[in-house]
Amino acid sequence: MTVIRYRRYSFKEPAPITNDQFLYLKRQIASSAGFEIDGDFKTTFTSQYKKNIRWFLIGILACIGSIIMYKAFFDFVPGHFAWPEYIVAIFIVAGGAIALFMLMQMLLEGPSMATFLTERKLYFVRMKHAIRHYPDYPAFYASFYGNNNVSGSNASFRKEALREQEQAPLSLDRFLTRIFYLIDRHLWKVVLAVAAIILIRKYFLK
Repeated sequence: MTVIRYRRYSFKEPAPITNDQFLYLKRQIASSAGFEIDGDFKTTFTSQYKKNIRWFLIGILACIGSIIMYKAFFDFVPGHFAWPEYIVAIFIVAGGAIALFMLMQMLLEGPSMATFLTERKLYFVRMKHAIRHYPDYPAFYASFYGNNNVSGSNASFRKEALREQEQAPLSLDRFLTRIFYLIDRHLWKVVLAVAAIILIRKYFLK
């Protein structure tokens, strides 16, 4: 029996910051608008799956390029295959197989990684807004780590964090992170929609 092994990522909120850390971060945020609390964290979606993305693109390009070459230089004759056509066919199959394998690996791990990165980013951006807003540590602690707010923080800080992320420049990393995050959050909806379409076509559109 074949066993497919893959990692699933999840974000766990770190321990609360101390009063000294609060004062230090407040000074840094006040002195630099672009300061990021988690600035030392360098992991991104594209850096995590750099090899998968590279080989996926290579596979797609090899497959599409081979199909274009086949249509440009060969005439399809049923039951007749010359050796150059076999070589092109091998490139088509190999390129498609490589692209499919890399895509499947990203679909297994990528959604949870995208959710981990998104939730981590939102957590520290919300913390930044909360530190900027509250004048002292007790008020910050009560709001950010309290149990009466979304994930321990005031809902307005979450909206500000989401707005800040939406205003960030579009990049390949941001695009892929968003796509795989949506897959992780709404996969059950996609599965139900596909199942409904199959059932409708099978029983009502005969």
